[in-house]
Order: sequence, then C-alpha cells, then structure tokens
Amino acid sequence: MRSAVWIVLIFSLTLGGCIRSQITLFPHAQPVIQQKQMHPQPTKAVLQTKVPSFYLVQQGDTLYTIGQRFGVPFQQLAEQNRIKEPYLLNVGQRIELASPIYKVRRGDTLYMIGQKFNVDYKGLAARNHIPYPFQIYVGQQIFLYGFAPEAKMIPIPVDQTVMSDPAIIKDKKQKTRDIEKNIQSESATPVADESGPLRFHWPVLGRMTQPFGQIDGKMSDGIDIESAEGTPVYAAERGTVVYVGQQVVGYGKMIIIRHENKLFTVYAHNQDNLVKVGDSLKRGALIAKVGRTGRGSTPHLHFEVRHSSTPVDPLDYLPKPHSTRKKGAG
Repeated sequence: MRSAVWIVLIFSLTLGGCIRSQITLFPHAQPVIQQKQMHPQPTKAVLQTKVPSFYLVQQGDTLYTIGQRFGVPFQQLAEQNRIKEPYLLNVGQRIELASPIYKVRRGDTLYMIGQKFNVDYKGLAARNHIPYPFQIYVGQQIFLYGFAPEAKMIPIPVDQTVMSDPAIIKDKKQKTRDIEKNIQSESATPVADESGPLRFHWPVLGRMTQPFGQIDGKMSDGIDIESAEGTPVYAAERGTVVYVGQQVVGYGKMIIIRHENKLFTVYAHNQDNLVKVGDSLKRGALIAKVGRTGRGSTPHLHFEVRHSSTPVDPLDYLPKPHSTRKKGAG
C-alpha cells in the first residue's frame, strides 16, 4: 500500500514538471486572442469617457472587452473592422473605434451611399434614425457603422408643405480650416431682402470655435461663433419666427426662424431676444444680442440649420467666411 502511494506521488510530480515545462517553453509568444461567445466572462474593464479613434489589442483583450471599455457595441467593432466570426484578434492589431462618417452631398440617396461603402441601406437608416421613405439632406452626417447620436429635441413645428430642395449648396472645399478664420464684417452686415432662392448669410460677426458634427465623441448639432457680449445677431435669411424662449435645456435664450423649403435656423445663448413669435423677417433683420445664457460659459452664438428636425452642417449653407463681396451686395 505504501509503495502504491509513492508511485502516485512520483507520477504527479512528473506530470507537474511536464506542465511547467510546457508553460515556459515559449514565454514571449504572442497568442491569438479569440472571442466566440456572445457574452463571455470578461476581465473588468474601465469605461473610458473619451473614446480615441483607434485601439491596439493587448494581451487578454477580446472584442467584447474592448467594446465594454469604450462603450462601443462589439458587433459594431466587428462590422467596421471587417472581423468575422469567431472574432479572432492578434496582439498589436489596430481596432478602429470611431465609426466613419459620411456627409451627404447633392444628388446622394441612402441606397447610393450604402452601395458605395458596401453597407445595407436599411441598416444605415436604422442606425441613423432615418424613417421611411429614407429622406436625407445636404450637409447631414451619416454614421456608416455605428449608431448616430439622436439630435437635441427643439420645438420645430410640423410642416407638411412639400417643396423643392434649396439652391444654396456651397463649395465642398469649405472645411475645418476655416474654424480659426475671422468672419468678415460684411458677412454679418444686414442686406436688403430679395426674392428668389435662399441665400444664407452669417448671423453674427465673430470667430467660429466649434464646428458641426462629432468631435472627440461629442456631437454638436450646429456651430459656435465667438463674439463679444451684446454683439448684434441677424437673421441669416428671410423667414418667420416660430419660437422665442428659453425652455430648451442648455440652449438659454433661443430663437427659431422658419424659412422656405422646410429649413429652420436656430440662434441660442442670446443675451436678449428682440423678436416675437409670428414676426416676418427679412434677411439681415436684427433679432438678438450675443450672450452666454444656458450652458454658454463664454459669450458666443450657437447657430444651427435644420431641414425639418434634422441638423445639417451650416457651412454647406453659408458663404465662405472670407468673402470678397462688397457691402450690401446680394
């Protein structure tokens, strides 16, 4: 009996030695990391408040834990990085975290965008909150893989009038290089109202400090124009005032003007609102003064252009900040 115990003990020690030698045989090997389960037991991940554009896979990562850490669904990571089941990853592999964004141009349809990027257009519609019949607008941002943040709800009245698209599309080469440029005084000077196609003008003299769209994981439905407190704010185009108030959280004192073609402009953080609901305005009419009401920490105008309730990039509807036009020119 005693000899049998010794045999079992010797066998156990021998087996343990074999296991140890297998573990240390390739101490610097980089393993293939695999995640096949829908909900594996992940290592505890800390949710990052600021999402970088990409992440390099580290030892022990899975697509699921990476998604947990940065608040991105792992299915989205798999789709936008073209990773198929069983979702194999390699240490050092680059994982794109931010969903690529496409800005709608004249002539685009959701179906054409889907074909261009090999993405199902119905999936694009669902992830971008676009209802049937999938109407999209110039300057609108389309998230190709991820879910688009929902636009801030503001009191845009329902308008059933069907009209043609506005003939106000501007140069697409206008990019964020203009953010640091000053807006010429003539761009914010009132001009005589004209009939014909809408031609938006800059509503205030100042410097653009915040562009439209998603920056560092945060979405802006418009642009911010820094200016001195009390600087006059003008109507960007002719229209009718449909909202004056400060009931929308964060916007402070705000004005909304309805224009033709189901377009609306929004002017927020005002010091004073100088118009009332129902006023019919010409382009360049004085409507407010720049302030810092709401969540405005410094004096500036938050300016939005919306097609119905959909935010679009104001830079696609405004003239270039450095214009050579003479004052008063239409």
